[in-house]
Amino acid sequence: MRTPGSPNQPVVVGVDGSEQSRIALRWAAEYAAHHHSPLQIIYAIDVPVDYGPGLSGPLFDAERLRSHGESVVAASKTEAAEIAASTAEIAISAAAVTGSPVTVLREHGDTARLLVVGSRGLGALPARWWSVSTVRRAAPTPSPSRSMRPPDEERIS
Repeated sequence: MRTPGSPNQPVVVGVDGSEQSRIALRWAAEYAAHHHSPLQIIYAIDVPVDYGPGLSGPLFDAERLRSHGESVVAASKTEAAEIAASTAEIAISAAAVTGSPVTVLREHGDTARLLVVGSRGLGALPARWWSVSTVRRAAPTPSPSRSMRPPDEERIS
């Protein structure tokens, strides 16, 4: 197993298309370029299939969710390349991966130099369900992590 923080390990950033995830993406791209590390952009496609007794089966169009995820990672990859180019040329990969955000980010964060996420998802409430602290509590990873938030966002205890 590689030691977290070695140069060939990627900086992993979780994106979902929200402004907070774009803040995390920009920070992660600058950090990766500064440290000459590859950048790995991850979008988790979570298709719930069980809602409790009597309510099961996918209620969402999985192909539409995948298409949206792929467009988010493509736009994120372009933005990250533009940001990193001012500092250093780095390898950037991007993927829309099926699975819960916590599981997907934990798996990709296991061997990351750094795991970065935004402080909120697309909903109105803080994205505690996929924040760095949630990922770490669900299954601790050896990698350091960073949760980014806009400067004007209030802390919610």
